[in-house]
Amino acid sequence: MKTLTAVCHQRLARRLVGGLLLILSFSLVGQADEYPSARGFVNDFAGIIDSEAASQMEAMLRQLRDRAGIEIAVVTVPSLNGRPIEDYSIELARRWGVGGKEENSGLLLLIAPNERKYRIEVGYGLEGDIPDGLAGEIGRRMRPYFRRQEYSQGILLAVNSIVATLAEKRNLRIEGSDPALAYHEPPRRERGSSGFGILLLLVIIIVVIAISASDAGRRGGPGRRRRYGRASDWLWYPILFGGGGSGGFGGYRGGRSSWGGFGGGGGGGGFGGFGGGSFGGGGASGDW
Repeated sequence: MKTLTAVCHQRLARRLVGGLLLILSFSLVGQADEYPSARGFVNDFAGIIDSEAASQMEAMLRQLRDRAGIEIAVVTVPSLNGRPIEDYSIELARRWGVGGKEENSGLLLLIAPNERKYRIEVGYGLEGDIPDGLAGEIGRRMRPYFRRQEYSQGILLAVNSIVATLAEKRNLRIEGSDPALAYHEPPRRERGSSGFGILLLLVIIIVVIAISASDAGRRGGPGRRRRYGRASDWLWYPILFGGGGSGGFGGYRGGRSSWGGFGGGGGGGGFGGFGGGSFGGGGASGDW
C-alpha cells in the first residue's frame, strides 16, 4: 500500500514539474516574439513599407553607418502587446544595441500602425544632434502621411530628414538623401547692432520731459487733489520697469524645399548586426 502511494506521489510530482516547464517555455516563446530579432536597418514586421522605400532607406542607413559610425534602425510592429510605446522602444533599442558601443550613436524609429503610435528613440551620443524638440518635429511631419495610410512616404521622409541633418553636421554627402531636408538652426537676432532703439528712447525722453513741464505749469493749489497720475508717470513706468514685451517659442523649421525628391541610391554588403549602443530615454513619441 505504501509503495502504491509513493508511486502515485512520484507521478503527480512529475506532472507538476512538466506543467511548470511547459508554462515556462510558453512564457519564453512569448517574450521572444514580443521583441523580434533585427533583420537589417529596416525591419518591417508589420508589412507596411513597400520594397522600393525599404531599399532606399537601407542604402542610406548603410552609408551613414559606414561613413559616420551612426546606426539607425527602422522598425514596424503589428502590436505593442499592451505596453507603452516608450517602454517597448527603449527595451528593443537596448536589446538590439543600436549604435556603437563607445559612441552610443544610435537611433530607433518605431511605428505601431495598429495602435497608431510612433516613437523616435535617440541614443546618448546623438542627443546633441537630434534633441527632443527636433525629434518631435520630425514625428509631426510624418502624421499627415500616416493618417492617409501612406506609411512608406512618411517613414521615408523621417529617415531622409534625420540622415540629411546628421550628414550635414559632419560634412558628408549621403547618396539618396536630400540635403534640403536637413534641419537648420533659425538665425539669431543680434541685439544692440542698430541705433534705432537708442534714437527711439531719446525721442520718448524728450516727449516725457515736455509733458512733465506742461503738467507743472497747469498744476493747481496745494489743496487740489489729483485723482489720476500724470501722463508722464504712465510714460516713465514702462521705461524704468519694463513694458509688456512679447515673446514666443521658436520651434524647429524645415528645409528650404518641399517634402519630396528623395532620390534613389543603392548599397551593397551585409547587415552584420548593431554595435551595442546605449539609450537613456531621449526622443519623442506621438500618435495619429
